[in-house]
Amino acid sequence: MKRKFHVRCEPGEKMEIISKSYLLVFRGSKEKPLWKCINGKCYAFGEDGKMYCDCATLDGYIVDGNGSRLKI
Repeated sequence: MKRKFHVRCEPGEKMEIISKSYLLVFRGSKEKPLWKCINGKCYAFGEDGKMYCDCATLDGYIVDGNGSRLKI
């Protein structure tokens, strides 16, 4: 059974599909992370594709231990 996926990219976003398992990797830039909101929570991804966790992001937001942006 073949499945179709519809993915929308914003200008400047980078995504790649790795192997046949269709793992999507979100990448930010050196200047700022890429923010993705999933189930009502926002998460930041760096240039290397890793999610920010328990720290401050380059654009000044604070994320908790689960990577979710804190409301301040």
